[in-house]
Amino acid sequence: MRELLKYSLILVYCFFVQLVFLENVHSFFWFQPFIILFFLLYMPYTLNKWQSVLIFFSVGIFLDTLLNSHGIHASASLFIGLFRPYFLNPSLFNAPARGDEKSIWLNKAGNKFKFAYLSIFILFYQFWVLLLETLGKNFFSIFLPTWILSSVFTLVLILLSEELLFRTFNRKDS
Repeated sequence: MRELLKYSLILVYCFFVQLVFLENVHSFFWFQPFIILFFLLYMPYTLNKWQSVLIFFSVGIFLDTLLNSHGIHASASLFIGLFRPYFLNPSLFNAPARGDEKSIWLNKAGNKFKFAYLSIFILFYQFWVLLLETLGKNFFSIFLPTWILSSVFTLVLILLSEELLFRTFNRKDS
């Protein structure tokens, strides 16, 4: 129950930051950060494939409804939900015990795995969303710089949010 509350608060945080702050950044069009990836990528690795697909699709379709983006985020979130369980094979990293809530599982996986995991899914998500929004037009002048800047800015926001939120949760636990 406590874990459900924690992830519900993270979801509310992500939607609040996305809608209040990051939609104003989107108006510059040179980068479109999506903090909702923080929630999607930090979900527990113990979820089975169908739970993650259902959660990811629901979050994506809700974001599409709020941003009026016609299913773009739902399709990108669904892809991440489908392929995330294959990427998170527990033999690839030192998986924590199932009941270990003192720290986030991704921190125990190591910095190299964490950076690769976050980067791969952020780059794909940003690529897919921008490709469907721009339809591949102006690839070198608009698409490529926007994709790179958006991905880097999203990665920095996710890492800052992790420090802010999980350090707060860990202080309350100890």
